[in-house]
Amino acid sequence: MIIKNSVIFRNIVWKDYPALERFIDAFTVGSRTQKNPRQLLNRLSLYDSLSRATYARGAFLGSRLIGLILGRCNTSLPHPGASFFRFSTTVSLYKTASGRECYKTYRFFLQTDQRLLSACQEDFQGELLFMAVHPRFRRQGIGLTLLYCFHTYMLKRGARQIFLFTDSGCAWGFYDRQRFDRICAFYWPDTKHRSYFAFYLYKFSYITG
Repeated sequence: MIIKNSVIFRNIVWKDYPALERFIDAFTVGSRTQKNPRQLLNRLSLYDSLSRATYARGAFLGSRLIGLILGRCNTSLPHPGASFFRFSTTVSLYKTASGRECYKTYRFFLQTDQRLLSACQEDFQGELLFMAVHPRFRRQGIGLTLLYCFHTYMLKRGARQIFLFTDSGCAWGFYDRQRFDRICAFYWPDTKHRSYFAFYLYKFSYITG
């Protein structure tokens, strides 16, 4: 356990980028090398989200990043600097056959997400791009605090509702518990069998009734 008062929640800045990579690497089981395709794929997902984010906030225990949330408001400018790291990570993936296969899978995920959004008739003012808490520091309210900060940010900008993409490989149940509504799903490779891998589109409404 950690003492909650010792965790600092603040905006992500340029100098935090090395901490971002250490944070995302913790989700790559058994990986210690920078050339591991799965590790590079996780970094690509992080930098892709960060390059589109207008909101980036972290939970820090000392200098260690233990939680992260990235979001986007349609009327704000994106977080600077991440596009270069996204490009360099993509180049690193293309250096190996296994890396290229990982990238193809990643592109399939992105395209599937966009198909879900295209099938939706809702009007959104923003998106929750990424949220994660280090496995060692979960169930201590860190994720809830990060989410509250993001909701506050979106409300100040007049958002009525936002969306997020997730899948059956992630902690989608967390969003169910936080009043997100699942509005669309795609089951792969066979849409008739829900035991297969699932892609989900959720929304959160700030105005009800």
